Amino acid sequence: MRFLIYGEDTYRSKTKLALLRAKFRSDRDPLRLNEQLLQVDSTNVDAVAEVLFSSPFLADRKLVILENYLSLNKSDQKKLVDLLAGQPDSTVAIFYQSDNTFNVSDSPLFDELKNQKFTEEFKLFNTEQSINFIAAECHKLGARIERQACQALVSAIGTNSWALHQEVAKLCAYAKSSGLELVNLAMIKELVSGSIEDHLFDFLDACMQGKAATAVNLLEHIVSTGTNELQILAMLQRQISSLVGVKDLLERGITDRNEVARRLGIHPYPAGKIMVAARFVSNQHLKALMNDLLEIEYRFKTGFGRIKVELGLFTTRIANQQAQ
Repeated sequence: MRFLIYGEDTYRSKTKLALLRAKFRSDRDPLRLNEQLLQVDSTNVDAVAEVLFSSPFLADRKLVILENYLSLNKSDQKKLVDLLAGQPDSTVAIFYQSDNTFNVSDSPLFDELKNQKFTEEFKLFNTEQSINFIAAECHKLGARIERQACQALVSAIGTNSWALHQEVAKLCAYAKSSGLELVNLAMIKELVSGSIEDHLFDFLDACMQGKAATAVNLLEHIVSTGTNELQILAMLQRQISSLVGVKDLLERGITDRNEVARRLGIHPYPAGKIMVAARFVSNQHLKALMNDLLEIEYRFKTGFGRIKVELGLFTTRIANQQAQ
């Protein structure tokens, strides 16, 4: 039996892995005598073969977790695919990929595993999925949350499930300590601050004002929060799209912040900030920014770029152009 667990949403993928491990321990291995974790940086293919083919200890099954082996070079992946053809029934292999820089189109191991029954991809949430996730997390913790509060939390934090999970835990603990069962909008405003979205907006603003040093420092801070780099890129693209949408509405005479927010499906607070910024940037410049970000995404997904490096170059290039 083989599993493949991968995707950009590493909070949910790690949760899935933990559930599988817990079930195996409960059903077959309460003493944890037949579970091994192999990591790509410390266990080569020959060592993997030895583990896969060894017999369980006083049991009928063993669990082998192979972490980030889709990042192996192509020739070693082919060796691993050949090994899997003879994998004994007594071995349950879980391929877990926390490193999402592997090239899907050029991975023999991914081709081998992608269409199997127990393969699961965890994609990044969209806004509505994030709202549902927040509500479910609150329910697990014995609390409820207003939909408006959900929307405000997504607006403040973004759709990163790690960050949302941490904020929900904090909010539910605060609600319970206050003798309440409902997380409301006032709690979001009081307890949630310094959002990634805010920092990204400030980053773009610094770029567009030609403040290269400020923009570089902001980018470093955003990366240091642990937010997935591909998600940072997606949020930047969303910020540019919001600027384009706001600029279009302003040019059509729609200047009420709440109306702009309603039409674009965003929270009024960031809508107000975007409205100010949109007055000082041209459509041509926004188009150039979006094209740059799409090029970075394309190079990354085709295996020819690294997002952090590309964003650093993007930052200095745009800021220096504006400063001239």
